[in-house]
Amino acid sequence: MITPMFIGSQVNVVDLVRLIITIVVFMITFLHIGIKFVPKILNWVGNNTSTEVLLVLSIGLCFTMVWLSALVGMSMAIGAFLTGVMVSQSKFSKHIIEKIEPMKEVFMDVFFISVGMSVYIPRIFK
Repeated sequence: MITPMFIGSQVNVVDLVRLIITIVVFMITFLHIGIKFVPKILNWVGNNTSTEVLLVLSIGLCFTMVWLSALVGMSMAIGAFLTGVMVSQSKFSKHIIEKIEPMKEVFMDVFFISVGMSVYIPRIFK
């Protein structure tokens, strides 16, 4: 919600309320669906295929949720967070975390660089 102010855009109350409602509906919808189905799918894939397929499915799910959250105008971090919540319910979550750990640093760097690039410094000091 603060990012538009940093890049110089005006934020009005109607847009702010619409954004909050969108975030709440998006999170409730995908958490409800995700916690019901994603762990079952991941458990099935983990039991019946190789660990590489499980890892690719988890990363693909993360990118899909990131894309969906960006599509509705929210932060990509919300999509990644929701994916983490869904994947954590799987019995293979520890294995997935071990495999993704090395990539975590790269994704964090990209995230912070992209947020930093969107800040309009002269606007902050006015």
